[in-house]
Amino acid sequence: MVSWQLATENDRDQLYITMIFRNPQIRTFRWFEINMPVVLIREERRKGTTAEQYIQKYVLDFRQRTKEGNVAKYGEKMIV
Repeated sequence: MVSWQLATENDRDQLYITMIFRNPQIRTFRWFEINMPVVLIREERRKGTTAEQYIQKYVLDFRQRTKEGNVAKYGEKMIV
């Protein structure tokens, strides 16, 4: 049995996020060190920004700030 389904915007966003998280440049980063607002992901994906470009523009330079923001939002327990 075969089933076909068209990819939705959410499916495409999830694929883009997977490509970002699997990139060797940030593979050792924890989830709370990576900037992943859904609106930003969709916007950059639609513009044709590659995962590598996204990482350079939004992840590497903002790692510490993103971590601090997520610690403030979710608390220190997430780090353990």
